Amino acid sequence: MKTTRIDIEGPVGTATIRRDGRRIVITGTRVTKVIERKSGEGVPVGEAFQLEADARETGLNGQVARTLQCYLDGHRGTAGDVAHYRRVIETFED
Repeated sequence: MKTTRIDIEGPVGTATIRRDGRRIVITGTRVTKVIERKSGEGVPVGEAFQLEADARETGLNGQVARTLQCYLDGHRGTAGDVAHYRRVIETFED
């Protein structure tokens, strides 16, 4: 079995993680603000992002996991929150 991509979702964003050679590429969108319509309905406005991790040099991937957690959860999380995202990134490491 070979995992080629993983889609993840947080309260304020979504992302796709995949491997591209030595790089682990993370692309997604995150909600940056909500605009209120005249009817009172809120419309989320998103922003695309891309992060890169290294499949062989895993030391810096913890920072990528912290950034991803903040983007998808909408706040800076605890070590336990970040660990969930780190485990997904580890799936694509050597």
